[in-house]
Amino acid sequence: MALNVKNKIWLGTGFLFLLLLLTGGVSIYSLTKLKTDSKNILTDNNASVDYGHLMQQQLLALQTDFHGSISRFQSALDLQQKNITEKGERQATDSLTAYFNKMKGGDTTRENINHIENAIQVILSLNMTAIKLKNQKAEDTADKALTITLMLSSLTFLVSFSFLLNFPAVVTRPINQLNTAIKAIGEKDYDHRIHIDTKDEFGQLADAFNDMAEKLQNFESSNLNQIM
Repeated sequence: MALNVKNKIWLGTGFLFLLLLLTGGVSIYSLTKLKTDSKNILTDNNASVDYGHLMQQQLLALQTDFHGSISRFQSALDLQQKNITEKGERQATDSLTAYFNKMKGGDTTRENINHIENAIQVILSLNMTAIKLKNQKAEDTADKALTITLMLSSLTFLVSFSFLLNFPAVVTRPINQLNTAIKAIGEKDYDHRIHIDTKDEFGQLADAFNDMAEKLQNFESSNLNQIM
């Protein structure tokens, strides 16, 4: 089915609108995903790293403030137990809790403290590795989003530029042809015809004009024959 001028305008602007909508949607989705990835790093893994460092500090302060260090260590350990996010972190935290309970009970031997330090190091290592992986994932997401956004933006620009160059001619060319034809008829050039192949409003107008020109030509020829 042939498209009329109105539908052509709607089709062109609608396609541009869809491209802009798609570009905006991809950008919003990518930003949301980056925000989520960053939140996971900051909220989960960085928190566990902070808890681990705090527990390490309390181990160093055992000799000067045993009860205070035990209390602060316990607070950090309680927070860590509620912030298990990585595979293997639960086992390391449970092991840390067991050795810490021994230390609270009076086992402050070097061996037990070494077990506690090792468990803390495992927790720190798991979360630092997770931070690196999630950071790399966030960078990959950003690079991919940037590439897709640039591609969509380039496509939108090319389509818009093409639309800007070509669409005015869709309207002005038939109007110019019609204007020229009307002037020709005004000068009694009844042989003049408009050649528009489209089936839209302009094509219908051209057909009507050509029919009128043909009838005028026949009428003029008939009058001339009568005069002769």
